[in-house]
Amino acid sequence: MSNKSSSKTNTIQDNIEKLDQIVEDMQSENISLDESFEKYKEGIILIKNTNEQIEKIETEVKKLEEENLSDLETGKPEESTNIQIPDDFESNDSNSDNGLPFSF
Repeated sequence: MSNKSSSKTNTIQDNIEKLDQIVEDMQSENISLDESFEKYKEGIILIKNTNEQIEKIETEVKKLEEENLSDLETGKPEESTNIQIPDDFESNDSNSDNGLPFSF
């Protein structure tokens, strides 16, 4: 079964598609008991690998969330998105009375 060694490198989506195919194959009336058992084992391996991939992603997401929460708790300032408009800025919009090149 060459899929065993490559299933760890497949994406989660690839594994799900393979699992769908295994289920379809196992539901076929033309599959022998031996083939069905081989498909079952292949499916178990895919499920295990997929779960490991999902757990890894969940760990990474939790780590990112904790880092972000830690930044908020420590008062670490976020990057400022405030735009400073120079005092000598002249608007091209004659309808604007707020000094900005656009109106609200």
